[in-house]
Amino acid sequence: MPLQFLYNLSGDNSVGEFAEPFYRSRGTFPYPWRRAGNLYKYGNGNVRGYSLTETGAQQFGPVILALNFDLNTPNPLDAFHLPLLKDMTPAVFFDYGSVWNKNMPKFADFKASAGVSLIWDAFDFLDYAFDLKKIRFDFPLWLNHPGQTQDRIQWRWLIRFDFN
Repeated sequence: MPLQFLYNLSGDNSVGEFAEPFYRSRGTFPYPWRRAGNLYKYGNGNVRGYSLTETGAQQFGPVILALNFDLNTPNPLDAFHLPLLKDMTPAVFFDYGSVWNKNMPKFADFKASAGVSLIWDAFDFLDYAFDLKKIRFDFPLWLNHPGQTQDRIQWRWLIRFDFN
């Protein structure tokens, strides 16, 4: 399988990112976000917290098994009637998955992340001009197999822009 088509544990593969002009263009988003793993595009395994780790574990492969659970919750800040806060949708998430080449790993070796999300529908102008539908901040606060320089519970953040 060509490298660009391999499944990615933590987000979309290279072909998926290249198909989206805003993700493939180098100057569209701040480069440090991409380099550090904070910018991600939904797709493949979507085990979100693992775009931020340097575990040395396999992140790409021709075979994938992943589950993602997102639960939207009521907005406790809706009563304040502040424009940005009242339009926010909070959520909690749990992701679980693995990629491999030939032999399926044990379920104990699968990667998992859990945390909270803050989701906004894009403003009408952004939707009209760029076809941007949602802006999402994910905070994968817990990882079951973090890197050597990280703790299981730690402050982490990701940003995602959903187009079309």
